[in-house]
Amino acid sequence: MNNTIELKWKHSNITTYVYESYMLGIMEANGNDYKEWMLSNYIQLNCHDDIYRDRDVFFAFYGDIGIYSPYLKVQKLSWSYVRMLGMDLIPLFKKSIELGCYLYFKLDEFYVPNRRTFGKSHYIHDNLILGYDEECFIVLGYNCKGICEKNKIKYNQLIMALESIMTDTNKEQWEDKMYILQYQNADYHLNTDLIKESLYDYIHSINRKDKCKRFSNPLPDTVYGLATYDKVIEYLNYLLDGDDLFNEGALIGGNAHIDNRIFRIIMEHKDLMLERIEFLSRKMDNLEDVFEEYKRIREISEITHHLAVKYQLTADRKLLNKLIENVEFIKKRDGELLQKLYDRLCFFSYNF
Repeated sequence: MNNTIELKWKHSNITTYVYESYMLGIMEANGNDYKEWMLSNYIQLNCHDDIYRDRDVFFAFYGDIGIYSPYLKVQKLSWSYVRMLGMDLIPLFKKSIELGCYLYFKLDEFYVPNRRTFGKSHYIHDNLILGYDEECFIVLGYNCKGICEKNKIKYNQLIMALESIMTDTNKEQWEDKMYILQYQNADYHLNTDLIKESLYDYIHSINRKDKCKRFSNPLPDTVYGLATYDKVIEYLNYLLDGDDLFNEGALIGGNAHIDNRIFRIIMEHKDLMLERIEFLSRKMDNLEDVFEEYKRIREISEITHHLAVKYQLTADRKLLNKLIENVEFIKKRDGELLQKLYDRLCFFSYNF
């Protein structure tokens, strides 16, 4: 008898960081209804300002993220609370999956098979549980080659991977969260006002979204929009000068270190922007030229990502100069074309 239950998941446009790709993959697997929400968001970028002090660029999308999408029903529990209830986690996880719920939490990947640190070192990272069979849970995460894919983890391994991250059962820690996720239908239409506001902030390297936060302060020492590319160039110049101490944890293999996530995010940003412009062009009759010209930015961003991978494998320092040249081109043309997009959207002051 086959007692396997596996919930649907599919790769989406954004895969660099799993806290995005897990959520978007759930929505993608359940159809295209979420697309207008996605195209209304994922415009702004941010990164650290003092990247030398932080030893990290942390280049990422900024704004509402997938877990806050109207297409996901989300419940959050703390492990400390679950432990106080004295619950057996295996039946809880199984029942949740049977009810169509995905489980999202952090695991110590020392205990997770087919991970880079499996059996070698303790490393806490996000994982998504999306099914089970008679002996194992089906877990989604980055494998030892840096590819996001499904594999199996035995029940006892999962419990050990959870127990390992909790060093103080009486104190809530950053790892002390379990999210129960369920896809739900929603009715969200493309929000051109939000797109225009986000484009303006991106072009002008500002962040008005968090100016009046009610429950927390704006992020300190953070750069937004087009100014983030200057930080990427600064990072590449540090590598060119021989200072390669940035993001050591991001290195999977090769002869030189470079944080490929930066360049994959740039590529994903251009992928999604091109899709956004194409969608808008079906509603408006004055965006065909922007769409055609933006294809070149998308092409250069893909080449740039490949160059970063090539540099990691070959340590050919001439590639760093080409990366800098490409990032400068992307910043310049992105600003020009998105300003043109913004101006034309302002002419059409209504939502579609």
